[in-house]
Amino acid sequence: MSSTVQDDPLRQEAQEVIAEATLLGFIPYFSDDLSELWTEGVPKDRLLLRWDTGNGSWRDFLQAGKGLGARVIYIETALFHWEDVSASLEELGEEKGLEPSKLEETLKEAERFKNREGKVQDLVLAFLAEGVWHVYHHPADWVSQYQTLLSGLEEEEEIAEEESGLSEEELERYSHQLAQCLPFGRSEKKNIRREIARRLFKDRLERLEPHIEEIVETAIGIFETEVRPNKERALAQEAHRLMEGGLSRRKVGERLNLSWQKLNRLLLDFPCQET
Repeated sequence: MSSTVQDDPLRQEAQEVIAEATLLGFIPYFSDDLSELWTEGVPKDRLLLRWDTGNGSWRDFLQAGKGLGARVIYIETALFHWEDVSASLEELGEEKGLEPSKLEETLKEAERFKNREGKVQDLVLAFLAEGVWHVYHHPADWVSQYQTLLSGLEEEEEIAEEESGLSEEELERYSHQLAQCLPFGRSEKKNIRREIARRLFKDRLERLEPHIEEIVETAIGIFETEVRPNKERALAQEAHRLMEGGLSRRKVGERLNLSWQKLNRLLLDFPCQET
């Protein structure tokens, strides 16, 4: 289905931009893909200033470019293609393992966008001034509607994950976080450690409560094999440094708040390393 200026507001807006930019002395440069400038994942070494319709109109954007001395205005008109959307929905549904009935329902709902075929879905303008990219993004007013369909499938996956329990990655992440908690390391009683875990994860406790025991057990292993040895190694190194600086063992123990027995054990377990 071809699209005309009359039934495609962003196509008409793009033509107005080109005419106005030319009058202002810009050199229009037409690009097939400016998305790396205005989507997520922009390289950290690129200085970028994003505009949208809430920051001003495209006319304001062009005037800003003129004021900053930009010479070239980059223009992209990204077109909507129904086949791309339907393929994305099918791929996402298969990837998430959704029920065929749910996927079919979503595809039927998406068919209302077929009449948008060939229309401009995103108008993107950009200019480079003083080492900073300025990017203006104006999506069509109907774009958010089909994006909602995609996000709906993502939410289905999140719900399925919550019902199926914790992934190994989540278990490791929560357990490491708990193992690093100072009160957890100071307590030897498992019931107290469980309460510490509940307080630490109170914002997501409804989901984690069935897994608290597993998280605590995993955290204990991490604390004993990683956290405690690292802390004791650091204390021993500091003790050796203080003793080399002339402090007696008694003074070092007082400085580090260590008992005589614990200080001696640390010095034996972690002897001074030659440098």
